[in-house]
Amino acid sequence: MKVTAVVDESGQVVASMQAHHSDQRALTGLGGKQALEVPEANVALVVIPGHTVHEITVPDDLANVSDADEFHRRLAEHVASS
Repeated sequence: MKVTAVVDESGQVVASMQAHHSDQRALTGLGGKQALEVPEANVALVVIPGHTVHEITVPDDLANVSDADEFHRRLAEHVASS
């Protein structure tokens, strides 16, 4: 499963979406922010200065994790190892 994760300065995943942002339309010029948009899903991630974007591929079963904190914890493990 392709995932885009937004990570803060401390290494915590603060946002994510199921897709690689490079597969989507990247918008800039939002007062120093970057928005990553998935038009067909009407979804966008806004990346503020100091946060980083990571495109990773994770096991499909990660989509079955229903607890957001657990999902982001497990996602952070994949970001750290990529």
